Amino acid sequence: GEIKQSMTKEKEERIQEINVLSANVSDVLERREHLLNLEAEIKRCQEDERKKRLAKTEEYTMLVFSLAGTSVEDVEKVCDIVKLFIETGQVTANKDLYIPLNKKLRNAELKQFVTNIIRYNGKENLDAESFLQTAFCEWFSGKKENIAKNYSVLPKDSLVSKDGVEADILLLRKRLATKNNQEFQSVC
Repeated sequence: GEIKQSMTKEKEERIQEINVLSANVSDVLERREHLLNLEAEIKRCQEDERKKRLAKTEEYTMLVFSLAGTSVEDVEKVCDIVKLFIETGQVTANKDLYIPLNKKLRNAELKQFVTNIIRYNGKENLDAESFLQTAFCEWFSGKKENIAKNYSVLPKDSLVSKDGVEADILLLRKRLATKNNQEFQSVC
């Protein structure tokens, strides 16, 4: 009888150990599921944030180039090459996307504009100088090193600032509203 009792007790202890282990496995699986859901949520948020930043970058581009008097067609081209640059890091030398010189946009402004969009989109690894030389070759024809060295002082009436994309957008929207208001009044 004692052997049977001992075996029953051992069996009960073993069952209890198995129950504890399966509870632990179940906890681990639950935690894993929770972590996977969190990871998916983080990725979704990051993607949403990336899309928002890209949309703001496009608005920023349109405001800067429109206020500089760039034609609608050329503003669209700039938006396309900026989007391609931010999304893929590629600098296109496509003749269809050639941007003619606009003297109202100065080199320092253009350089700061590109610096701002790179920072805003968290793409510090992108080559701003190559982008400027390729996309805006009529502005930047010299050596790459000259771009890095020069053009750090913005003109007083600059369309862009060193405060970044979000701050600039607010100022540019005001400028555009004022400009539209003045144009409307001159028509009437």
